[in-house]
Amino acid sequence: MVSIGAGVYVCPDIDNFELNGFIPDIWVNSTESLDKTMKFIDYYNLEEFKK
Repeated sequence: MVSIGAGVYVCPDIDNFELNGFIPDIWVNSTESLDKTMKFIDYYNLEEFKK
């Protein structure tokens, strides 16, 4: 599978991807999504995703 938007992602294992997506799903209130995303990036030290 190839997904194109702001970037390109090639899924190496496409078995049932449409049914499963990325696991686990993370549900966040839309008004808190930016704050929660930034906290997630900080917690897991994913600085390369801060742009």
